Amino acid sequence: MADDVRKRLVNTIFYLVNLLVLSNFLMFRFSSNPNILTLDVTIISWIIFIAALLSVNIWAYYSYYKKPK
Repeated sequence: MADDVRKRLVNTIFYLVNLLVLSNFLMFRFSSNPNILTLDVTIISWIIFIAALLSVNIWAYYSYYKKPK
């Protein structure tokens, strides 16, 4: 029972962390001036988004998902 609760909480944490990164990325994309969104800026923003998503998921995995020994 406690393992199910822990798994549900960990899944909720992963969902919220990914949602936070996505919302920050979309906020940057939609609040930016369309004149500055060149191909270079778009590529750089996607690279930063993917790097942030990977790093946050790796941090969350080692902090919450991986069971202590």
